[in-house]
Amino acid sequence: TRHLQAHLDHIRDYCQKWRLRISASKTEALFLTRRYITNIHKIKLEDRELTWQSQVKYLGVTLDKKLLFKAHIQNTITQAKRTKGALLPLLKYNNPLTINLKTILYKSLIRPIITYASQTWITAAHTQIQNTNTTQCINRLILNKYRGPNTRHYYRIEHIQEEVNLPTITYLCTEAARTFLKRCRENKSPTINTIWAANEGNTWFTGHLLPGPQIE
Repeated sequence: TRHLQAHLDHIRDYCQKWRLRISASKTEALFLTRRYITNIHKIKLEDRELTWQSQVKYLGVTLDKKLLFKAHIQNTITQAKRTKGALLPLLKYNNPLTINLKTILYKSLIRPIITYASQTWITAAHTQIQNTNTTQCINRLILNKYRGPNTRHYYRIEHIQEEVNLPTITYLCTEAARTFLKRCRENKSPTINTIWAANEGNTWFTGHLLPGPQIE
């Protein structure tokens, strides 16, 4: 915290020199560590003490102090389900919209909520990543293949995914992360190259555990 305070003072002096103003009341502090720390020294910005938070939201991504991204994934799933509820009248079986148009609604309004900034949280726990696939139950609604009193067969989710011709959320997020790291490796900036070097041995990015286009 001593070094952090020194950098904050340097930023304050720079802003004062160029007549820039920092809103200390809107500034949050997050101490990133996986160790159990009970007492963290307070830091100040423009004579205002910053309270250490357990999690903060930055550019739409919820960051927790251990970078587990559990809260972010749960929040995006909840938001996607709310959007699904708002679009329910358009997705019901008795709506005249075609399956193709319903699929476009899902791909343009619901799926981006989950996949947003996936390059950041794709390294979260495997169980958390798999939870994102629960939003794909909307495909049953699109095809009207729920199990009911008039349905003799139970439609497996993999068959439904094949019929709508959509990859899983896990596959999309992993592919986006691999593409991002490939660009980092090919970038001419040494600083950006270090992003690839830090994840070079990660099996999610090297492809050893990459989910294939097959349905989960």
